[in-house]
Amino acid sequence: MIRKLLFIILASILLAACASKDNVEPPAELMAFVPRASMQQLWSANLGKGSKQMFYALTPASDGRLVFAATVDGHVTARDLLSGRVEWHYSARRDKSLRQQLSAKSFVFTAGPEYGEGIVVVGTAEGFLIALDARNGDRLWIAELSGQVLSKPAIGSGYVVARTLDGRMTAVSALDGSEAWTVEQELPSLTLRGLSNPVIDSGLVMAGFDNGRFLGVELATGGIVWEAPIAIPSGRTELESLVDIDGVFHVSRGLIFVAAYQGKLAAVAMENGQPVWVRDFSSVTGVDADRQYVYATDADSQLWAIDRNTGGPLWTQSDMRARSLTAPAALGSNVIVGDFDGYIHVIEKDTGALAARVRLGKGAITAQPLVINDVLVVQNEKAKLAAYRINPIGG
Repeated sequence: MIRKLLFIILASILLAACASKDNVEPPAELMAFVPRASMQQLWSANLGKGSKQMFYALTPASDGRLVFAATVDGHVTARDLLSGRVEWHYSARRDKSLRQQLSAKSFVFTAGPEYGEGIVVVGTAEGFLIALDARNGDRLWIAELSGQVLSKPAIGSGYVVARTLDGRMTAVSALDGSEAWTVEQELPSLTLRGLSNPVIDSGLVMAGFDNGRFLGVELATGGIVWEAPIAIPSGRTELESLVDIDGVFHVSRGLIFVAAYQGKLAAVAMENGQPVWVRDFSSVTGVDADRQYVYATDADSQLWAIDRNTGGPLWTQSDMRARSLTAPAALGSNVIVGDFDGYIHVIEKDTGALAARVRLGKGAITAQPLVINDVLVVQNEKAKLAAYRINPIGG
């Protein structure tokens, strides 16, 4: 059952996680610093219509050679990773058979694209998944789900898995879009806008839900293998009891690093969902990790580096408080975040010092930057897409 959702776009949640406009912390002013690296822009492109203040999950994906990106008005483009050259373009508006099949004039793309197993998949506000051939952009199939798709789908082992706004996670065949199974979690009466991106690994699909629970589900059957409570509602009011897991999480070497809003940051064993370590933490956007550290953006837009083995804090970067930072992305010796004013910030992972900064454009960057080998790809809410390399000063 779809309950009332709290579509919070107010700065009280997204900028400072406060409950009242009167208490909103103003965004930190960007301070001068001594650059330790430079941002080399490989290319940039204006994709089309933006999705300002809608906070859709439109983020680029890649197969290692091409970058796939979508716009809210139903376009998907494949570009060469290093040159930005357009390889193919798909338009739902021009797809006459799609419009005839569904008796619709247009579609609002809200999530994705994601790449896997030779296909590119996007989700729509109308509750559809659309699969395209990654080689040429031809539409392969369309699957109807139970609600709006607001998280990037996961693709693997013959399945496409997507979260919908009604609390369900659904798996469909990657071959033809036929439904395989659905898992449902009860929605609290109030939730943050957004959904956790599912991840497929080792026969499991993992995802966080609006009730603060993190699930490991058997990919082949949809059976719940384990549940991990990352946050437990404890406030006196519904607002104080918000415990969504909406941010991205990271899976590597048998561990899952995941954070919840008004909850915990935890390392969870993938085989059984048991915590390895847990610390108090609140995050809307999520985490990333490498072999040494876990990086997490908290609800105040402070960036943290955490020891991945113990959960102990190493440093906190607070110079960008209340700038609505994205989830971090680890790249080499740096960690990268975007902010509400279109800036990309590069931070040294060992020290937490600012290393470089560049502005993609005036549109907010709301999603975790994409790392492909040594290339960084970022998309903002005005549908501007760019690729960068980070070079040490003097290198």
